[in-house]
This record gives sequence, structure tokens and C-alpha cells, in this order.
Amino acid sequence: MGKYTVKRFLALIPVLIGVSIFVFFLIHITPGDPAMLMLGEQAPPEQLETMREQMGLNDPLPVQYINWVSRAVRLDFGRSLRSRKPVITEIVERLPNSGVLAVSAITLSVIIGIPIGVLSAAKPNSFFDNLFTIITFTAVGMPVFWQGLMLIIIFSVMLGWLPSSGMMPDIRYFILPTVALSTVTIANITRITRSTMLDVLKEDYVRTARSKGVNENRVIYQHALRNALIPVVTIIGLQFGALMAGAVLTETIFAWPGVGRMVVDAIRTKDFPLVQGTIMVFAIIYALVNLIVDLLYGLLDPRLQTKYK
Repeated sequence: MGKYTVKRFLALIPVLIGVSIFVFFLIHITPGDPAMLMLGEQAPPEQLETMREQMGLNDPLPVQYINWVSRAVRLDFGRSLRSRKPVITEIVERLPNSGVLAVSAITLSVIIGIPIGVLSAAKPNSFFDNLFTIITFTAVGMPVFWQGLMLIIIFSVMLGWLPSSGMMPDIRYFILPTVALSTVTIANITRITRSTMLDVLKEDYVRTARSKGVNENRVIYQHALRNALIPVVTIIGLQFGALMAGAVLTETIFAWPGVGRMVVDAIRTKDFPLVQGTIMVFAIIYALVNLIVDLLYGLLDPRLQTKYK
């Protein structure tokens, strides 16, 4: 397992290098002068030139990239052009808020999605199965911003049960954004679980277990579910990374002080260092989530470890 872990970890390095190159050059080809954004459009040309020199903007792009990467590996992404704070400080202040929301959403998705998928596969084409198939396909097709607005209108405006925005140390503030963020994830986990379980339940060893009189619940949960978990773990890992990086609409609708909302504001104000640093942190988180998923593969299916011995 140790060799398998090292191999999977080393595979992340080229991915992060590729992301860093893409992010750096993409930001630099967008219109806008960081020096002018910092000093204002009325700044004298001499001050602008001095600021560009201090920021290293006059160096060739490859040199700028090497300098940026050498600082980035120490989590030094420069300073925000808007707040003048270190970028990593801005990210650390907001990241826990996004993390709490993403963990809440993925936990709710797993608690609801896997049992529904298993029960649907255990009773295919039943009323229960057909009902939740319709619900999951409907949920996947509903835009997040529409769901958020509907939740606010129903539970905040009409019923007055829950707050519509903000973040406070009160569980009521977490309910609506968590539900809005987790709806599509619940639907995806349910569909993958159902599909994989249907395939596994057709395997010979499942039929053999049933023919021996093994209890049906034991057949489903002890024999079939574990072998069906690899695709489910994959979708959970991918969805968690997406929730961390893609909760922009949810955070905007519910005025949630997370990283996604901060990135939107940074793009709007052309705060290049903040955008670069945030995307790289997201890439690192996504890569680490994928590493954890790969390690879970090795635990769920030990045959994968033999490839690295």
C-alpha cells in the first residue's frame, strides 16, 4: 500500500505543474494592467513604470512564471491588488466557510444518495424505483440558481422558517445553501449507485449466494455493495472537489462568505494575484481529493495494489 500511495502522489506533480502554467499564462493574456489597477488610472507614467518594475512585469513571461512558481511552492501568491493583504491570508479567511458548506453538502448527499440508489437497485422497476428515477433526473436538470431562489421564496419569504442569506453560528443558516448545493450531487450519487448495483447484482457470485439461501440484506449490503462502491467513491470524490471549487452560484445567492464568491469579486475587479492563488489552491485541493479517492480504490479493491508491486 505504501508503494501504491507514493506512485499516486507522484502522479499529481505533472498535473499541478500543468495547471500552474495554464493559470499563469491565461491570467497574463487577459486585458488589464495590474500596476494601473493598484495606482489608479490617474497615476503618472513614472510611478506606473516603477510599480511594473517592482512587480516584475517587465521581465519575460518565462522568468515571471519561474519567479511566481518559486514563491507559490511556499504558498506565497503575492498580495491582493484590492485589499493589499497577502493572497494566502485572503484565501485562508474564506476557505473554512466554503469547506464547511461543501462538507455539509457532500455528507447530506452520501446519506441520502447511497441508500436510495441501493433500494432502487434492489427493487428495479418498482414504484419506489420509478419515482426516484424521475426525481433524480429532474434534480439534475434544475439550475442551481433557480433552486436557490425557489428555496428562498418558499422557506424564507412565504413561510419565514429559515434565513435567506448570510452566515451565522446557527444551523438554520446552513440548511438552505446546503440543500441547494447538494441537490445535483444527491441525484448523481443516486444514479451511479443504482446503475452499479444493478450490474453487480447480476454477477454469478451474487446468484450463488442467493441460491445458498443467504439472507437478501446480507447479499445486498455485504456482498454486492462493497464491489459497487468504487464508481460511487469516484463520483463522491469528484463531486466534493466540484463543490469546493464550484459553489460560486450558491455562495452568491445566499451571500455566503466563501472562496467562490471571493473569486467572482476578484475577477470583476481584475485582481490577478488573488485569482491565480485561489485557482492554484483549488487545484491542490482537487488533486488531494483525487489522491484520497485513489487510496480508497486500493482499500476497496486490493488487486489494484498489485500493479505497483
